[in-house]
Amino acid sequence: MGKFEKQNRPAARNIPPSQGTRAAGPQGKYGAQPRNIGGPRPQGNYTAQKPVGKSSKSKKKSTALPIILGTLVVGVGVVAGLLCMKLFGGEKDPTVNQIRPDTYIAGVNVGGLEKQAALDLLMQTYPPLTPPATNAEGQQEPILSRIYSENNMSIRVYTTPEEILLYKTDFDPSVQEIPVDIYGKPMETEAPTESTEETEETEETEETEEMEEGSSATEETEASQSAPAPDEDAPLTEDGEPCLLDKTIVLPASQVELTLDLTAAVDAAYAIGREGGPEVQEGGNTVDLDPFLTMDEAYIQDVLDRAYEETLLEGAQTLVEKSTTTVVGEDGQESEVDCLLITFGTMSRKLDTEALYEQIMTAYSVGEFDLQAQYIEELPEALDLDELYKEQGCTLPVNAVCDPETFEITEEKLGYGFFMADAVALAQNAKPGDQITLTLIELKPQHTKDTMEKMLFSDILGSCISPHVWNPTRTKNLELAGKAINGTILMPGEEFSFNRTVGERTAEKGYGEAGVYVGGRTENQLGGGVCQVASAIYYSCLKADLKIVERYEHQYTPTYVPWGMDATIYWGALDYRFINNTPYPIRMDVSVHDGSVYVDLVGTETRDYTVKLDYSVIDEDPSEEKTVYIHPDMKDYSKFSGYSNGETIQTAYDGYTVRTYMYKYDKDDNLIETILVNTSKYDRRDREVAYVLDPSKPMKEQIDAIENPTEPTEPPETEPPVTDPTETDPPETDPPETDPPETDPPETDPPETDPPETDPTEGDSPTP
Repeated sequence: MGKFEKQNRPAARNIPPSQGTRAAGPQGKYGAQPRNIGGPRPQGNYTAQKPVGKSSKSKKKSTALPIILGTLVVGVGVVAGLLCMKLFGGEKDPTVNQIRPDTYIAGVNVGGLEKQAALDLLMQTYPPLTPPATNAEGQQEPILSRIYSENNMSIRVYTTPEEILLYKTDFDPSVQEIPVDIYGKPMETEAPTESTEETEETEETEETEEMEEGSSATEETEASQSAPAPDEDAPLTEDGEPCLLDKTIVLPASQVELTLDLTAAVDAAYAIGREGGPEVQEGGNTVDLDPFLTMDEAYIQDVLDRAYEETLLEGAQTLVEKSTTTVVGEDGQESEVDCLLITFGTMSRKLDTEALYEQIMTAYSVGEFDLQAQYIEELPEALDLDELYKEQGCTLPVNAVCDPETFEITEEKLGYGFFMADAVALAQNAKPGDQITLTLIELKPQHTKDTMEKMLFSDILGSCISPHVWNPTRTKNLELAGKAINGTILMPGEEFSFNRTVGERTAEKGYGEAGVYVGGRTENQLGGGVCQVASAIYYSCLKADLKIVERYEHQYTPTYVPWGMDATIYWGALDYRFINNTPYPIRMDVSVHDGSVYVDLVGTETRDYTVKLDYSVIDEDPSEEKTVYIHPDMKDYSKFSGYSNGETIQTAYDGYTVRTYMYKYDKDDNLIETILVNTSKYDRRDREVAYVLDPSKPMKEQIDAIENPTEPTEPPETEPPVTDPTETDPPETDPPETDPPETDPPETDPPETDPPETDPTEGDSPTP
């Protein structure tokens, strides 16, 4: 007989009383129970029906003498028996013709009653099919009662709540699959930003994702997915979890047609404790009704057979087979490679109808109409992916690694087999019975030596060409600062500091004095002019979209980079700092030649956008012209004694407040983002013109006479020239005073030609 074949069953049930009790079926959680059950009958109605063979009393011939002798013998025996019982305390029949106390027939206590009284009580509880009758010989016919005519038998069948474990593994993708940089260090992954699109995707994933715990994937059976919540009295698994109701089998009373022979049942109750009858049970006696029930067993068997066929699942274990498959390479060419075909197992299930049949018979005999049964189920063994990985000789690839100090690159190594992350992903989305394919191929590492050599320092991320004024000392300062920075390599996440890299600008290092801004005036100090190098680097960083840590604008508007894109530094007070926030190293190429400062930030381009810069003026403070009266009595006369009448002492700067913007464009030159980079405030500086007073006359009188003139008696000894000397103001065209245009602004690069010399010694700001 096959694994799930049904066993042959008897076609009908019609057992005469003389046959006795049916042997008990297989024992188990839902197996047959003993037929002789002590205690009162559980709540519920009964019905049973079974033809019983008729009994006939034999007529015997007799004579007077044998009757007399027999009577004497019986009388003596009775007296002797009573005497023995009294002497020895034994008591087999406490009352003559009464049923033993606490004896139950179909839940009715007939203990202490005579047979007829017990029969009358049963007929009241379970009315007979037909009125009591006698046969032709004057003997009473068996009294049959259809006791279960209003009660259907309900059998609730449960399935295990345990989910099918398709695979198991110790692999943890969150630990082992973190991308590494070219130095072999794990790369930090940015947390996803909140967005409506991501939320919708998350909700969809939550709805469709299989339940997962630890490193295992599970799948519910179709029956358990559609099953309702467990019943309150559902059977429990070994782990204490309630089973799930799969279906309910109903045996209608009208189809079973169960009857009970009340007469035979009373006879059986009367026989308990008597000669040849069953032994008395402690706590009460329950008559086994099985021999006295008649039903349509063929119908019951047919219902169970149908349930068996409907719920039968031919399960299977997970199968792993070697095969070949076709893959498409990076070059677009097809090739045949080895693979593993994995067919996940399914659950096997059957209904033990033999045991259930016996359970139904027992339930009928004690008046039960609500039964529970459970499938015999076997789950497939989970596929051990870790063991499979070892069996196939799989090895992980080894990345080429760049030495962060020497930048020497090691050779990579190819792996073989399949990536565990791919296998887990496929298994997570599989269902019992599904088939997945794992290709066994050469596994390439994330970084190879060839690609790394082509990738390192391959792109100019940002650059600047900033013309400088012709001043030998200032130019020398620019060259020294550029040389100190040139060739600096910043690793990913590393910070650049101008002051830390260049160091203090001292005469010992070769720095000379050039113009810087001190207290709003231009003075010569060591290292003057190196702010232009810092500004060129800042402009390049904006083009490269690097992370700026510290930056200060000049006191006055610059001429060598666009407004709002400059950076001033001062030893011990102001610094310029930025961070390499790319995943690759950046080399700083800085040089000064041919009248300009050149800066290139060389790294690896990973952006999918380009950057353009622009600024807008949001406030303006025009400069004015002021007269400086030069006289020996003035303060700091020595600083001004050399000026002639009408000579410019200090050039003018208009004050501006400027906003700098960064515009990002995609590959198709569509504007995708606008960023306010900074707001720079440049001070106003008024123009100062020399007015030389007569040193022989009092200073105050001359100033009063000039500022509060009366009718002149004679012309002044000296007059300022009619025309001012040539001086250069900020660029001839002022920047637009409106916000950045809605359309793409033109990219603002430093002018290609040398800017006009607004001050012979271009100043750097010691204060913001």
